[in-house]
Amino acid sequence: MKIYIIRHGQTQYNLLGRLQGRLDIPLNENGLALAHVAGQGLADVHFDAVISSPLTRAMQTAQIVLEENHATDCEIEVEPAIQEIDFGAWEGLTCKGEDCEVPKAEFGLFMYDTFNYVPPEGGETAQAVCERTGAFLKKLMAREDLRDANVLLSTHGCATRGLLNSVYKDPTDFWHGKVPPNCSVNVIEVTGGRAFLIASDVLPGQPVEDIYARTRMLIGTDALFRLRDARVAVFGLGGVGGYAVEALARAGVGTLHLVDHDTVSATNLNRQILATTDWIGKPKTEAACARVKQISPDVCVRTYEKFFLPETEGDFPFDQFDYIVDAIDTVSGKLRLAEIAQERGIPIISAMGAGNKLSAQGFRVADISQTRTCPLARVMRRELKKRGIEHLKVVYSEETAMTPQTQDGANASGEDAAQTGDGGKKIRVKQAPGSISYVPGTVGLMMAGEVIRDLIGEIESLN
Repeated sequence: MKIYIIRHGQTQYNLLGRLQGRLDIPLNENGLALAHVAGQGLADVHFDAVISSPLTRAMQTAQIVLEENHATDCEIEVEPAIQEIDFGAWEGLTCKGEDCEVPKAEFGLFMYDTFNYVPPEGGETAQAVCERTGAFLKKLMAREDLRDANVLLSTHGCATRGLLNSVYKDPTDFWHGKVPPNCSVNVIEVTGGRAFLIASDVLPGQPVEDIYARTRMLIGTDALFRLRDARVAVFGLGGVGGYAVEALARAGVGTLHLVDHDTVSATNLNRQILATTDWIGKPKTEAACARVKQISPDVCVRTYEKFFLPETEGDFPFDQFDYIVDAIDTVSGKLRLAEIAQERGIPIISAMGAGNKLSAQGFRVADISQTRTCPLARVMRRELKKRGIEHLKVVYSEETAMTPQTQDGANASGEDAAQTGDGGKKIRVKQAPGSISYVPGTVGLMMAGEVIRDLIGEIESLN
């Protein structure tokens, strides 16, 4: 079953910023035109059933879509459970601009802290909307007569998010970034009684396509569900970790726990996918969350703006991790992550040294016991053995590290260098390694690939 959820076209109340809720407001001229454009975008979809809210604006939208679909003989089922939220005493009042007639603080809760919103007299809570729309969706998904059908639901903005709340990986986030635009379309695929969001807030005139279609061609639907159920923690969001997050999100991993204390700097621009000029000075966790949500709003993202060190391990919910990606630089932190993974039976992959390297082809996946050349791998191998850990999956390179140059052209060894501090004393300062655009990304993508393949397990070859 595929369920196409469309929000109605624009009304005059939408244009004026008035709350319409249960008021029966028809589409305006622009709303009618939007519905036609949306219908044209769905013209190739054969709808086996059409279900609409009883409110005129939703019914009009459904009728126009059917007209563009050349299926005007299809009967529209009317379903009160998918009508809009009831705003009670606020119905018809303006909610925007200087002429706002509703209490701004209370309405602010509705928009930004929706599940704590307290409705006015006669109104309905967001939780109540989720319950009634969710109950309807559950019944719809169980209908045997529609098991292989395409179903159109014509509904409203708040009701759309209520319907999707039981599908989203993060049900605590009601709006998922915005109110669905007029005539936007969300598509749910139902397989084996489970729902999967495959198209999100597609605007009128844009093609309604499955964002996971190309991935599905390789791994199949069952593997997609395994990825959606997975919870992956990425420690470190620099050049390596950022690319790992990118690949995990695009593959459809359902929950990402993202850990980093650092902010984006100008020196990150040469190699870190999260680094853009707009994000300089801002936390990498925020940049990562924003990027993931732009790729797939359905992904549940949990961020931790802090360093992982042995003394901070209690701040992280390891019981919620199905896989750990170690992309941090601190040896003590890397060792402790490996220990925790072994103690708790959590799969882990760890990045070895990527600095001062030029050859992307030199990186490979191996057990820590099989590594050579890499200085960091040598230290990790020795220290892990002291802790009784013989095996750790890593990405490393056998390329001999280059000796980077300082800005004045002198060689910098990458080891601690002596500098003159206050009072003329010599202090030890860690030299930053050299880096280039493609090397950290290669490591991050290789790590993500291993995670994805481990999560989905063996799949039948397409050949």
